[in-house]
Order: sequence, then C-alpha cells, then structure tokens
Amino acid sequence: MRIVLVLRGHESLDPDTVVFTFVPESSKKTERKDVYLSVESVQAYLVDKVYSMEPKSDDYFMILCDYFGENVGGGNRLVAAPVFTMLGNVLGLVLQNCRQGDIGAQMKVVMKASAVKRLLES
Repeated sequence: MRIVLVLRGHESLDPDTVVFTFVPESSKKTERKDVYLSVESVQAYLVDKVYSMEPKSDDYFMILCDYFGENVGGGNRLVAAPVFTMLGNVLGLVLQNCRQGDIGAQMKVVMKASAVKRLLES
C-alpha cells in the first residue's frame, strides 16, 4: 500500500479546525490522535530590529498534542509526522517539541505544508 500526501499551498489555520495526526502505538501499530492548533503562526520579530520580522518565521505554527512517545535517544517520535484536516489535507509536518513534560500536553512546532512544498521544489 502506498500513501501519497498532498501538500496544499494555502492552508487554513483556523483554531477551530479539527486536526489530527497518527502516532506510533508500537512498532507495528499507529492510532489517530486529535491535536489542537495553539498558535497559528510563530512570526517573530528580530531582537535588534523591532519593526523587522524574522525571515520565514511565518512558515511555522504550533500544535498541542498529548502524545509523549520518544525514540531511543529521547527525541520526538513524531518528527515528520503529517498534521491532517478532516478533509484529508496536510497542514504541515511536525518538526520538534517546544515544551517537554509528561503530563498535560506537549507543544510541537510544525512546518506549514506550503513551506515544505517550497523546499521540495527548490
């Protein structure tokens, strides 16, 4: 079975949008996990130039996810996991954890699908 992910160039990052990902339950099984858009954009100002934006900082957003699985080295097991909408569109790919912990929810940084698409085409 082959799965093809469609990376849309224009995503809707409405906080009310239901989004989900698939998380590893074991080496042979995954499960669907609802996640929540917590920050629609991580646009950031440059420290020394308050009126300038950090280049490409709007290519990322953040999600909250109550999945705490780690790889053998203690890293995020969801790296490169796609984040889907209920329509089956991919909003982006998980890059890294932003906040560590084992209770509540982890914040994860996600690269927008449009940014991933630009990287693949360059």
